[in-house]
Order: sequence, then structure tokens, then C-alpha cells
Amino acid sequence: MKTQVIAFLSCLITTGVPVCAPADEPAKAPAFIETGFQVKFSAYDGDVLRGEDFKKFDFFVNLLDFGRRTEVLKLGDSIPHTHWKLVKFEYKMQGEDEVSELTLANSVTHEVIVLPINKKVQVGSAPKSRDQWPERGASVA
Repeated sequence: MKTQVIAFLSCLITTGVPVCAPADEPAKAPAFIETGFQVKFSAYDGDVLRGEDFKKFDFFVNLLDFGRRTEVLKLGDSIPHTHWKLVKFEYKMQGEDEVSELTLANSVTHEVIVLPINKKVQVGSAPKSRDQWPERGASVA
């Protein structure tokens, strides 16, 4: 029992997530998220007014249902553990408000989804019940 507690605390301290493979089991490859999930395009790092190439920008994307940290990605990158790839960014203003959009494409189904900045968007089909979601941090760590 003492060994398990030490392994748990070690995992929590080094990864920030209390889910690690036991020492006697080989680490498994991260799984792809096959269910739907909520995602939020929260920000970008770049100066749109200077006419910078959007391919050089960093985009901040949050997978809200899995307790994951913010992913910092560039156009052409895939969101880790998903089939969704960042394909296009459009800077938009509506009066005083920014309404920029980040477009994602699914590499398997070729479905396209537009993420407005600072809005939650459901990507894919949501599971029928909360029991069908992967454990928080477990299958996507």
C-alpha cells in the first residue's frame, strides 16, 4: 500500500494528473478521443494589424470536457489525441467586438467546424450519458 501511495504522489507531482500506469505495466499510447467534446478557441498570439502571416501565429485551444491544459497550436497542427486539425484563421471585427474565427477540419470524416473566439462549441456527437466520457485526464493524458 505504501508503495502505491508513493507512486501516486510521484505521478501527481511530476505530471499534475493523478493517473499513471503502474510501474509493472508498460505505458500505453495515448488514445484518440472518439466521442464528441466541447472546445473553445480562447486566444491567439500575433499582430493582425501588422499584416503578419497567420501561419506564424500561436492559437490557444481548450478541450473543456477532459480537464486538459490549454493547447498552443499553429495552423496545420492537429489537436492532440483528436482527428481535428487547425486549417484557417479569419480576423473579424463586429463594431467594437472581435469575432475572429478558427476553422478545424476532421482528417477522417472531412467535417469542418468553425470556432468563434471565446465561445464553447460542441465538436462531434456528444455521448448519450456522462458515463461514456473518458475519465478526466485518463485516456487523453
